Amino acid sequence: KAETQAYFAERFPDGKKDIDDSLYAITKETVRRRIVDEGIRPDGRKLIIPLRNIRGEIRTVQIINEDGDKFFEKGGQKRGCFHLLGGEEKLKKQGRVFLAEGYATAASLYEATGRPVAACMDSANLEPVAKALREKYPNLQITVCADNDVKNAINVGVAKAKQAAEAVKGCVAVPRFTPEEENRGMKDFNDLRLLHGDKAVKETV
Repeated sequence: KAETQAYFAERFPDGKKDIDDSLYAITKETVRRRIVDEGIRPDGRKLIIPLRNIRGEIRTVQIINEDGDKFFEKGGQKRGCFHLLGGEEKLKKQGRVFLAEGYATAASLYEATGRPVAACMDSANLEPVAKALREKYPNLQITVCADNDVKNAINVGVAKAKQAAEAVKGCVAVPRFTPEEENRGMKDFNDLRLLHGDKAVKETV
């Protein structure tokens, strides 16, 4: 919506402010290092992340508060919208994109591989984003990077990633952890990178 874009531009015109004050950024090491040029805005101890549709229009924002709770602008459009790390030009040049759920996971994938990553914000949005990208870029290689929700009765992260990949004839990548790491709650590519480094991420995707 035009109102969303105006709200974002007027309230956060700079885009170059320090994000170190965000507790979420501090606990998610990769977010703390990620350059703000990607479009992330600080708001006190919160982070504001814009989501754009396939035409590049801001349709909503995700707000992450100091406790790590995430919520969206009321009335905005999330379905099929995403936050792209690396930029569209790199995506078109490389011909490949990764899809991830959260921003921290997407940032870890981008830093480890140098390839564009679309942060879809939750597992239910993986398929709509994958379909939007496939429609615009018919030859794009799409890899859906799952959250491995192995501790849940139903592994929704892997199931939704497979569903999204099947819908666009893409690939799925799933991070693996030891039982001890799983018991500590490790489940995504941000966790994998912090535990085992870039090499482990590259070998998995």
